Amino acid sequence: MTKTLKILFVILAITIFGGETFFYYQIKKQSQESDIKTLRWKTYQNERYGFIIKYPKSWKIEEIQEEIFSVGFTSPEMSEKIEKGVPDAGAEITLSIEKNSNNLTLDQFIENYAGGREMVLSKSSITIGDIPGFKCILNGMVPLTDYFWARDSQVFILDAFSEEDIQSEMLSTFKFI
Repeated sequence: MTKTLKILFVILAITIFGGETFFYYQIKKQSQESDIKTLRWKTYQNERYGFIIKYPKSWKIEEIQEEIFSVGFTSPEMSEKIEKGVPDAGAEITLSIEKNSNNLTLDQFIENYAGGREMVLSKSSITIGDIPGFKCILNGMVPLTDYFWARDSQVFILDAFSEEDIQSEMLSTFKFI
């Protein structure tokens, strides 16, 4: 190997190592920033379905125990607008848990949930609480962002009418217990 080739190899190795180190610390910094933002949030815990999730302390929470279990998290702005009868103003996030009685794959479940494959505008892989899932944009009167993940023949669905930041921050706190 010539001296020039050795020098180029060393420079390349330093560049790769430096890039990987920078990327690692950026991810770590984002994670720490998210942890700081959610530090003072309240924690919702559900023993029956075995999970916890944090939500902003000023938000209201409501559980609905029907055929499909759901828990709604509502921003103060949305709560105020709902009381006044003004729709679609503020943020609301609902976490529902549906039984997957037919043992569908998560892809099949999402298609059925959305009303057909053509209703799923986009789908990307994500991980929630160490479980693989999907972030989907579904076609409706307005495009809706829904998150899907499954565990033990149950499908968890997070419907979000909010800014994507708050959705991501809440999902980053989701854990199975």
